[in-house]
Amino acid sequence: MPANKNAMTRYKILDELLSNWYHNYTTTKKIKIFNIINPMKRTFLIMTFFLCGLCCFGQTTITEEYFNKIDNAYQNAEWEKVLQYCDSIDYYKIDFPYALLKAEALAGLERYDEAINHLKSLENTDGIEPYYITNTLGNIYWLKDDLETAISYYETTIELRPSYARPYIYLGYIYQQLEKKDKAIEYFMGAIELFYANGLLDEVEEFTRIIISELDSTYIYAYLYLERAYHEKGNFRYAMSVCSDIDKLCEQYDVEVPILIENIFHTGENIFFLNDYESSSIIFLEYLNMLEYYRDPLYNSECEANVYLGLISEHFKDKKEAKKYFQKAKKIDEERADSLLKYIADMNEN
Repeated sequence: MPANKNAMTRYKILDELLSNWYHNYTTTKKIKIFNIINPMKRTFLIMTFFLCGLCCFGQTTITEEYFNKIDNAYQNAEWEKVLQYCDSIDYYKIDFPYALLKAEALAGLERYDEAINHLKSLENTDGIEPYYITNTLGNIYWLKDDLETAISYYETTIELRPSYARPYIYLGYIYQQLEKKDKAIEYFMGAIELFYANGLLDEVEEFTRIIISELDSTYIYAYLYLERAYHEKGNFRYAMSVCSDIDKLCEQYDVEVPILIENIFHTGENIFFLNDYESSSIIFLEYLNMLEYYRDPLYNSECEANVYLGLISEHFKDKKEAKKYFQKAKKIDEERADSLLKYIADMNEN
C-alpha cells in the first residue's frame, strides 16, 4: 500500500504517458468512497477515463449540465446513476472515456463479469486504443482478486504501449502486495523513468519514496532520481541531503564507481545553487581530478563542471579563469555548455 494514499491523484498527464491530455482535479473524496466500497484496494484503481471527457469537452456534443450530473454521480460513487447516464448517451459518437466509464461503474457495483464482457465488446472499436482496454481489464481482475490475470493484462498493456505509466505502477503495487520486492521495485522504476523523462517531478518524488521507505532503503537508483527531482524543483537543501545519503550508501556498499563520482558533481551543483561558491569550487575541482583517473561515457559531467567553475570565477571577478573554464566547456560540448548556462540563468530568475 502506498505511504500516501493520494499518490494516484496527482498525475498531470493522462495516457500517452498517463495521453498528453492535461487535467487538474482532486480525488480526496473519490479515495474515501472507494475505500468504503472495498478498503485497501480501490484507492489504487481510480480510473480517470471519465475525466478525459473533461479535457476533450469541446469535442463532444454532451451538454455541460448533463456532464455535471455524471460527474456528481461519479464523485459520490453512485454507480447505478453513472451506469444509467452511460447507457443513455451514445458514447461511441462522443468520446471513448464514457465507454470505459461504464466498465468502471459495473466494477463499482461488483458486477465484474459484466464489466469484463463490456470491455471485451469494445475491442476493435474505432477510437479506442487496445492498451486502454487491456489496462482496464487488469484493474477489473485486480478488484476480483485474480492477481495472475491482472498481471497478465498489465504486462500486455506495457507491450502495447511501453510509454504508458499506469500498468507499471499497478504492477508495482501488486508485487508489493505479494511481497515480491524486487519485482515491485522493477516496475515502480519503470514508471519513475517515464515520469522523470517527462518532467513529472512530483511523481518521481512520490514513487522513489515508496521504494526507499517501503521496499529497499538501500536501493541507490531510487535515491539518484529523488536527488534529481529535488534539484530540478529547486529544493537544493533536500537534494543535498539525498546526496549525503548516496555518499553513505557508497561507503557501506559496493557501489559502481561512476555513481560515486557523479554524486560528487551533483553535490557541488547543489552547493553552487545554495550560493556557497567557494565550497562548490573545491568540489568541482575534486570531481575533475577524479575524472582524470576514471571516465565513464554514461556518467560524465566534465563540460558542466567547467561551466560552473567559469561562473564561480566570474563571481570572484577572475575573468581570465572564467574565460579558461568556459572555453574548456565549449570545446567539450558547446551545445551542452550553452544549454546549462541558459538553465542556470532560468533558475536564478526563479
